[in-house]
Amino acid sequence: MQITLHQFETIDGLMSKALAFPAFEQLTLTTCREYIRNENHLFDECVAATSYEFANGFASVTECAAHIVACGLLGTIAVVDAEAV
Repeated sequence: MQITLHQFETIDGLMSKALAFPAFEQLTLTTCREYIRNENHLFDECVAATSYEFANGFASVTECAAHIVACGLLGTIAVVDAEAV
């Protein structure tokens, strides 16, 4: 499996943003909407980079993103420059 560098960086950034939110119980209405929007965008990016079946196989979208980022860093998922493809 391979993903582009842009997809990798987008997933990593959205995952970092998701992890920076406070606990779900502490979210206000405004931050809750932002949290859900970020999670949805993160899931969309995970699906675009891999597949729906792959991304949907995890308990949470953050877990999926963490797996993609870790595999990208370890080299089990090839991260390629889009211009080189």
